Amino acid sequence: MKWRNLLIVCLALLAAFLAYNYFAQPFLKYFPEPVLDEPADLPEEQEQELSLTDLTTREKISQMLMLPLVIEHEISAEDSNTDSVNNDINLEENETLKLLIEHKPGFIIYFGEEISYAAAKKYQSFLLDHFESQFLPLLAVDHEGGLVQRFSGEGFSILPSMRLFTESVSSSEDDVDSTSLNARERNKLLNQSAQELSEAGINLILAPMVDYSPTHNPILSSRIGNDPDNIVQVAQEYIRAFSNWRIMPVLKHFPGIGSIAQDLHFNQDTVILDKNDTLIFEKILDQYPNIGVMSTHVRIQDKLAGQACSLSKQCLDQLFQFYPNVLVITDDLLMESASYIPGSKEKKPLSTIAIEAIEAGNHVLLFGKGFDYAQLNSLINDLESKYEESLDFQRLVDQTSQKILSLKGFNN
Repeated sequence: MKWRNLLIVCLALLAAFLAYNYFAQPFLKYFPEPVLDEPADLPEEQEQELSLTDLTTREKISQMLMLPLVIEHEISAEDSNTDSVNNDINLEENETLKLLIEHKPGFIIYFGEEISYAAAKKYQSFLLDHFESQFLPLLAVDHEGGLVQRFSGEGFSILPSMRLFTESVSSSEDDVDSTSLNARERNKLLNQSAQELSEAGINLILAPMVDYSPTHNPILSSRIGNDPDNIVQVAQEYIRAFSNWRIMPVLKHFPGIGSIAQDLHFNQDTVILDKNDTLIFEKILDQYPNIGVMSTHVRIQDKLAGQACSLSKQCLDQLFQFYPNVLVITDDLLMESASYIPGSKEKKPLSTIAIEAIEAGNHVLLFGKGFDYAQLNSLINDLESKYEESLDFQRLVDQTSQKILSLKGFNN
């Protein structure tokens, strides 16, 4: 028995060593087993010098913002090196880009349809050229596969939907006639996709979507699976593949929206949570406790006094109690479900929603495609005023800004 115990210890140490070589990301403290492909050959990240005391109040708040950048035109691989393309992003004519550079948000999220690799690289180069190095934003994109994959144009691999991914879990490695992907094929495709996004400068993917429904949900369609164990397995494969390329996955949507009957973009909705809704998050975060989690604007029946989970400290505290190292990102704060006031026809102002989101414990405030940049300055002003008048709010902003600086690799 002793030799067997010794062998187990040796194998555990070897696995830990291999895992360390596979993952060098600042957000993964606990490492999974090695992936099937070779680890990403990426340069070592150098720690930079920037501390919380170097930031103004406005800069601290801006670090918490994830602002949208819409890529409205396509750039083909053949045209990517022409003079016309080199001059097609005109800063003076693009008010959005000017405001992004002026306000220095901590995060930028890409929007657009079938964005090509060449277009993504073009915008990456533009942002690198125009942002101060210490204020470079982390770049995010929706990348679930299926219906929700912004980077699906020329040069990017197309991922199946979560429903198809989960249905493929039972496919055998030897089933060459199957139309489903087996585990090796899934890992190969996910790693290929991760490499493409890494080369395009992406730091976070808003995926995988781990919401669960035992039956078909017409609102979410193929975006969700109906087998909890398969959802967990596919999510683990996502996390391993994209972490291998230093891209942080963000699990959607805590605490679970698989049973919604209304589209939360346009309506509020209340759900009764299935035990599997939160159990899926638990199983994934037990293994990967410091990745990203997206909080959702869903209401929970007979809980939270009618408040959306994303805006409820009581709801998010359930997450932080067991997983204090997660990075929590709100779903789009422009959604109707975020502005809803129970028992009223009035809507919450955007500044109120943003303040409530921070007070609930969210680290990153996501504003989607319809964001009106004309209100950005007043939004930040309102958050600054709250910072000055409330010590509790000040503490939350400071703690979150520190967390984001650490995520970016700054030596605080």
